[in-house]
Amino acid sequence: MTGRSLAEDAIRTRIEAWLRNDKSVVRAASELGINTKTLGSTIYSSEGRRMVAELTQDYGSPVPDLSPREAPKYRKIGPPEGLVRVMVIGDAHDDPRVPDKSRFALMGAHAEATRPDVILSIGDFLDFASLSTHEREDTYKARGKPSFMEDMASGLDALQVFDAQLSPDFHPRKHITYGNHEERAERAEDIDPKARGMYAGQRDTLFESFGWTHQGYRHWTVIGGVGFTHAPQSIMGRPLGGKNVENTIANEATFSVVFGHTHRYNYVRRPKQGYANSVTVVNVGCAMPHNYVPSYASSLPTGFTYGIVDMMIEGGEILSAPLRTFRELSRLYGEPRAA
Repeated sequence: MTGRSLAEDAIRTRIEAWLRNDKSVVRAASELGINTKTLGSTIYSSEGRRMVAELTQDYGSPVPDLSPREAPKYRKIGPPEGLVRVMVIGDAHDDPRVPDKSRFALMGAHAEATRPDVILSIGDFLDFASLSTHEREDTYKARGKPSFMEDMASGLDALQVFDAQLSPDFHPRKHITYGNHEERAERAEDIDPKARGMYAGQRDTLFESFGWTHQGYRHWTVIGGVGFTHAPQSIMGRPLGGKNVENTIANEATFSVVFGHTHRYNYVRRPKQGYANSVTVVNVGCAMPHNYVPSYASSLPTGFTYGIVDMMIEGGEILSAPLRTFRELSRLYGEPRAA
């Protein structure tokens, strides 16, 4: 048997295990006795993608389409009525140049301890520095950017560390409203049409392989009558901003809103005309490592808040939304179990 055939057999074995385990990277890697990064690299390779398409019919499940997915701009998820508990993850900006994944372990440990109905990432879970257009590609600064596959492998590690904290009997709804950093995939494909399907589809498959559903940037996810989006937009199609952005959103909103993007936790409640009528706006802050400040903001006044938000929702009202900082979580859970 040739070396190529041996390689094809190994790829086939890995893809079969992935499909057999409902496209769970964690379970398939455990069954195969390999780490999740190795399995993820196989799935995202050109040969792996070809093998997925070849084998899918044998397992009776849809081909994991690596082209961009279309999603409704307004999607309702979670229990249809009653009290809903949501753990909201702010902008995590996972980046292979920041190898510390302990915050993902802390978030997973908290989810396991509190067992929310929904775990929602408000977007920018992945930084995708490889697809950034802020630096010209011919500059010295751009040489420090990771490759796209390094970004993907780092995201795979982050999701694996998070999932490793969850018990097999705990199956919350996991959902992400993509942020402007995840949208870098679509923008990169638009700039270079030859890359159509190379980035966004692989991003979607990464989240789907860990059981996450996803919503496009600028779109809305509704849970219990409350709207979640990465960054509410102005009529000009730009993210609303400014020092008092929560007030701006509250003045314009007709329902309560949860968002991220600015990395600063805030809770604002504003009255509306009518009896006992009001809206609440919650900025969930960020989920970057404690006190980490990205290079673009190193000389700016930041006031970032680092942690997650535990939220209780009923009948379109945010009943509570306390910030749980990573310092607090580290005292509660110590060293969570390794991936």
